Amino acid sequence: MAKLRLTVGRGHVEELARLRHPVGAIEELIWNSLDADAEHVTVELERNDFGGVDRVAVIDDGTGIAAEQCSDYFEQIGTSWKKRAQTSAVKKRVLHGKNGRGRVRAFALGSEVR
Repeated sequence: MAKLRLTVGRGHVEELARLRHPVGAIEELIWNSLDADAEHVTVELERNDFGGVDRVAVIDDGTGIAAEQCSDYFEQIGTSWKKRAQTSAVKKRVLHGKNGRGRVRAFALGSEVR
């Protein structure tokens, strides 16, 4: 598994801080699945003894990203390959994201995103 250090400008962080909403984060992850040509997307919630959510997993059968390409796709926040592409790679779906924010919105769910 590749580990990356994300870089971002101060203004972008302030903008994203306003988007810190768990349901919106899950929505972004589902859109990323669809942009990766997924046919099946499952959201799993792992609850603790108090009924709170300890873990959220968005699982899909999309094309994915090779480990050696992770830094190209994720390291610089505020940019996205989707801005250059018009459609998804395989199914030619119109892409949802293009601003490079969805990967950061996932942190509304917790401090570790995998």
